[in-house]
Amino acid sequence: MKLIGWYNKLGIATKQFLYLFTVTLILFLVLGWRNLNEAQRLLEEQVTKDAEMLVTRTMQYLDASLDNVENILLLLSKNYELLEEGNEKLAVETLQKYADNNNSAIRTLYLIREDGKVYSNTQVFYEIIGNPHLERLHRQ
Repeated sequence: MKLIGWYNKLGIATKQFLYLFTVTLILFLVLGWRNLNEAQRLLEEQVTKDAEMLVTRTMQYLDASLDNVENILLLLSKNYELLEEGNEKLAVETLQKYADNNNSAIRTLYLIREDGKVYSNTQVFYEIIGNPHLERLHRQ
């Protein structure tokens, strides 16, 4: 009641100013709220698109890396002379060449013959880790 009484005492110019100010303020608040929601929606869409693109690129990179490894293994499996007796040096050199050329995807390659002999591009490392007496030596 006091508010209505106070409003009635004001002059016409003041009443018109308060009315226009209130309408303008409400209009700006509605527009600001709408713009904020629109900006939030656009940001969420952009972040989602960026994440989807990143996942797609990562999957493509992984697929390409796995294809590269598969191709190297196929090339090695078709090279039968590496498995022959007396070609140990050639086998190690070939494994080293493939590992050096593809060091981002492959660090160590192993070639296992039917008789159980293993060749690696890091032969010294394999002879230490692959040593059948390693467990017994560790226990001692």
